[in-house]
Amino acid sequence: MNNADPQTQLESVIALSEVGTSEAVDLLSRLLDDEERPYFFRSAVAWSLGRVGTEVATRRLVRAFCDIDVGIREQALEAIVSLGGDPVPELLNGIRGADMDIAAGCAEVLRRRQRGLADEVISRLAEDLRKRAPSPWTVWVLGHLPRERVVNAIAGLQESAPQLHYALSLLWSFLESWISRRWEVYPEPDAWGMEHGGNA
Repeated sequence: MNNADPQTQLESVIALSEVGTSEAVDLLSRLLDDEERPYFFRSAVAWSLGRVGTEVATRRLVRAFCDIDVGIREQALEAIVSLGGDPVPELLNGIRGADMDIAAGCAEVLRRRQRGLADEVISRLAEDLRKRAPSPWTVWVLGHLPRERVVNAIAGLQESAPQLHYALSLLWSFLESWISRRWEVYPEPDAWGMEHGGNA
């Protein structure tokens, strides 16, 4: 990996992913940890770990959700979303953890892989809601799943945890509404608002 030629470096990283041994995963993990390396290289390493798809590789990609480089976080997200294996155990551990960046990344992977989520996984997420201080990201994931897949798992929350039930209902109402298709996190001020004295 000390070869100065970027193309050779990339080919070496891809070759490691094809080998897929635990030693290869360890080396790829160390390379991903090296923040002195350029983005293109670390991004290729994250992609390669996704191709390996082992539990250890998935665990390293989950840790990348708190990387200093947001681009690496996004590459790790895409790598886990496209994994052929089962990353759910690592994602459930991550969403329950104390690091909010890791929990957010795990929640987004679960949301994007929702069609493949087993009922047992949804039940495990719903169990987390019954804890004293459930992760807000667990609420967020469940609120993004189709209401009919979650309603039985959260039966009883209306009485035992009315705030959580309300939060889920609010998310479902939004996602099922017509405005969710056009919703933007930070909308640009429109011409109408500017012409009529609206605040930018």
